[in-house]
Amino acid sequence: MIIILADESVDFRIVKALRASGLQVHAVLEIKSGMSDQDVLTIASQNQYIVLTSDKDFGDLTFRLKKAQNGIVLLRFFNTSIDIQIEKTISAFELYADQ
Repeated sequence: MIIILADESVDFRIVKALRASGLQVHAVLEIKSGMSDQDVLTIASQNQYIVLTSDKDFGDLTFRLKKAQNGIVLLRFFNTSIDIQIEKTISAFELYADQ
């Protein structure tokens, strides 16, 4: 079973929708608002969480600085309604949860 750690950059409506769909989601906003990206990655790595973010800085931390991680899902929606964002995010986790 996958467990998601949603970064503060993720609209909280997406977090609530993922939870409602049956996924286990922890939100940085509920854990410690203002947490650094490095701390988010550390918590995710220690607990085998997948990071959900719309912040491209996580790519820099994982690739350039070789920070350990269990997976990062980068949300990039432009001029897209929140309903479509929710639908696409849930669909992606349903389609690829076993990978």
